[in-house]
Amino acid sequence: MERAFPAYKGDQPYIFVSYAHEDSDLVFPEIQWLRDQGFNIWYDEGISPGASWRQELADFIDGSSLFLYLVTPPSIISSHCQKELNYALEHHKPVIAVHLKRTVLPGGMALTLGDIQAILKQELTESDYRIKLALGVSQYIQQAAARPESFGISQNENNKGHIILARFGQLDTLVQAVIIGGVIIPIFFGVLNLIPKAPPILVQVNIDELLQRQVDPILRDNESLKRQLEKALHKISQLQISSKSETRDAAILAARELNEGNTAKAKQLFRDIFETAESEDIPALVSAYLNYGSLAYLGDTVEAFSVFNRVIELDPYNLTAWNQLGRLQQRIGDLDAAHQSYLKVLELAPDDKNWIATSYRNLGNIHKSRGDHVQALEFYGKALDLHLELGRQEGMAKDYNYMGNVYRARGDLDEALAFYGKALDLNLKLTHKEGLAKDYNNIGNVHQAGGDTDQALEFYGKALDLNLQLGHKEGIAIQYGNMGIVYHMRRDLDQALEFYGKALNLNLQLDRKEGIAMQYGNIGLVHQMKEDLDQALVFHGKALDLHLELGRKEGMAKDYNNIGNVHRVSGDLDQALVFYGKALDVNTHKAGIAKVYSNIGIVLVQQLQFDKAIESWSNARNLYEQLGADTEVQKYQAWIDEINQKPE
Repeated sequence: MERAFPAYKGDQPYIFVSYAHEDSDLVFPEIQWLRDQGFNIWYDEGISPGASWRQELADFIDGSSLFLYLVTPPSIISSHCQKELNYALEHHKPVIAVHLKRTVLPGGMALTLGDIQAILKQELTESDYRIKLALGVSQYIQQAAARPESFGISQNENNKGHIILARFGQLDTLVQAVIIGGVIIPIFFGVLNLIPKAPPILVQVNIDELLQRQVDPILRDNESLKRQLEKALHKISQLQISSKSETRDAAILAARELNEGNTAKAKQLFRDIFETAESEDIPALVSAYLNYGSLAYLGDTVEAFSVFNRVIELDPYNLTAWNQLGRLQQRIGDLDAAHQSYLKVLELAPDDKNWIATSYRNLGNIHKSRGDHVQALEFYGKALDLHLELGRQEGMAKDYNYMGNVYRARGDLDEALAFYGKALDLNLKLTHKEGLAKDYNNIGNVHQAGGDTDQALEFYGKALDLNLQLGHKEGIAIQYGNMGIVYHMRRDLDQALEFYGKALNLNLQLDRKEGIAMQYGNIGLVHQMKEDLDQALVFHGKALDLHLELGRKEGMAKDYNNIGNVHRVSGDLDQALVFYGKALDVNTHKAGIAKVYSNIGIVLVQQLQFDKAIESWSNARNLYEQLGADTEVQKYQAWIDEINQKPE
């Protein structure tokens, strides 16, 4: 298997990974995951050509903050792994043994590993394993980050309580730190790497005076640096670890319930945390609010807005809260506000390339919603460039998918498939099942759009299998819904209703109102095709009620349009125009607006108002022209030409 990424070389704390080469396919996804969580990783990819490899291995073990031994049947009989482990133990390095496979340890190895912290992956759920691995690794990396020698700063009584600056030699690796009780706590671009075991005392410092005293003259007027210091002060003022073990236990339990799809129970547990946490315990409150908000996002837009705004009140520099606020604003069609929220993330994270990439991607989504596909591709491309620079293959795969979505929206299915294929290749390399499921889904969508229902079902089936393996109920529901659409296209309406029903039931279990509304709309369309118009109106009305509750304008526009179609089919043309008008009022997507103009034109032709029909279809044609959808442009021009050729 191809190397996962370049091994870390630098002055920050890092993990030395020891493994057997024949386990590369098993090991590389694990170390890639750790790297994606922000840990620096050294593995034997980092040995220089022609170097004395034994000495270099020893040097990298000496310099590491943690020795991570990946235990498998091949690694316990590897002489290289045994020598690396023995050297680490002899030099008193912290060691964690992660058992990736069930492995019988020979007597000598069992004795060696007997007193070492072990994580047995095969005995844990995926979520428990990830939590235990991240927490186990974090404690050593945090301890290493707290050592003064990590920054070359002398520690003395005069420094206590002062905010200081340390540099690794380059301006873009500027680090803020505070010395509290003789311990240096670094803050990398405003993100805390260590929470002390005792509440710190914040000494108020005037930032301008600090810059005059502590910083090189060329940096004194640097506004970006001032913002970073303000964030550092704010974060330090919030530092306090909860003394209540039940708070931590409740958070872990809530995460487990969420992973198992029990969203209502998880939501209540997170609510209990922020209702019982002490008011000064800001980190616990913020964490609980963020988790609760992510669940409220699924079914209650108003509540989600309230929660994320509360997080911003508690922590104005919280990037996740600003990002989620932008997503909510985008949901209700307030694209200008969403745009500003995403720009706020960029402002707060001027040096965090991961967040910058996320913001670029979100800004691309705004432009896609507005129908500006050129600008959307430009921002997705910027995100891709950053992920390439960072070596974040998972991020690259997502960027390729977003770019594929643009080409699919433009009707360029070949180009869409090419980008989805690039994403698929990366996720296959990473063995990232969740990413693969999304790739197969997207490829299925292309085949569905092209009318190849057999291929669409094949890829939806692959996505379904992976989501079933992952126990990912939301993903399973999406695939059932998509398979329902395929059977709907084939006019196999009973099968379509069966799959829409499966999707609906899962979304009801998850209390995922957006998904519930979508399936109500799909079921309404089936009843419309069956000419059961009363039932069609009932289900479209249910979908509309949920979208109104969510404030989701895109969904409301589709529902109004569908209700208008039912009235048109029933012959009530005036009512049809009323609902098409409502769809136009709330629609913010050019493709959606174009479809409504198309339907209005059809009604006007039925009413023999040909001039108005031409005007409406011209609006649709012009919008599709802006979207670069040439096939649709030609279709509407042909309709207009046909009317113009009619005798007076």
